[in-house]
Amino acid sequence: MEEKYLSPKEAAKKLGIHPLTLYRWTKAGKIRYIKTPGGRFKYPLSEIERILKKPRVGNNVVIYARVAYPNQVESGELNEQVNQLLNYAKEKGYNIVDVITDVGSGISSNRPGLKKLIEMAESGKINKVLVIRKDRIVRTCLWLLEELFKAYNIEIESLAVQNEKYEKEFYLELVDWLLQLLETQKEEFKGKLDILRGRFSLL
Repeated sequence: MEEKYLSPKEAAKKLGIHPLTLYRWTKAGKIRYIKTPGGRFKYPLSEIERILKKPRVGNNVVIYARVAYPNQVESGELNEQVNQLLNYAKEKGYNIVDVITDVGSGISSNRPGLKKLIEMAESGKINKVLVIRKDRIVRTCLWLLEELFKAYNIEIESLAVQNEKYEKEFYLELVDWLLQLLETQKEEFKGKLDILRGRFSLL
């Protein structure tokens, strides 16, 4: 029977993975392929079916918890998040690779824990990221981070705990961020205002 070959897009869709993940597998030699005279990759259907039949190991998870302010650490809110996630992971039978915590605004991406999380995703050692809510990872442009994790075949799994304190925290973080922005730009604004005053004084 003649072998059927799939394009990268078709193969990735059938495997249920991101095209970038398929590309990484190809470069790492994890999947059999052919190269057409035009330099395009083609994947044998039999190879796709072989991979689909293999049991996937998807139990390696990293726990990520974040609070915005140091007093939330003192009040035990950070530990509360971690404990909820640990219990959930154990109930699911997940293999906990690491527990990462951050204290800082979700609007800022300059957090050591977040950087470590991305490094772990790139390492290929984890399959899931467990969070209380997805906004614990980042408040803005979450879709961009989700696309990055999809490229590494990693799922963000949320306990989706509905709690008003997280909504209130978001607005507090936003106000803090705006105040910091105004503080850093204060001199620039003052300079522009002085220029405008000078121009009007000449009229």
